[in-house]
Amino acid sequence: MKAILTLKEAANLLYYKDTRSVKKWCLKNGVEIFHEEGSNKKYLITMQFESARLKKFIDYLKEKFKEKWLDAFQVYMSMNITNVIELEESKIVHFVKDIKQAYKPTFHHEKRFLTTLLKITPEL
Repeated sequence: MKAILTLKEAANLLYYKDTRSVKKWCLKNGVEIFHEEGSNKKYLITMQFESARLKKFIDYLKEKFKEKWLDAFQVYMSMNITNVIELEESKIVHFVKDIKQAYKPTFHHEKRFLTTLLKITPEL
């Protein structure tokens, strides 16, 4: 991966037709646009651009996986579908365990309902 991106390359990654849209996007997302003295060619720092581009996804992972979000991010970025499925299924298992620990049914019909829910297994 290159350390810098031209505005045109950034436009391609964002699926924009025009570099003016990239400039607006960069301003909105806090990505600095640089240019060399004596040159009109503008560029971005690739890692800063990618970080801003993935911000919503990272926020989603932080909400879903809490303190383990970075591990989840690495699994998703590995582009290995097996690892992603494993991660998603382990999240479901942890969710079921949390339900078991957090809620204690008091009446017979509640216990029966909870037992029925816990028997449900997700299918792929």
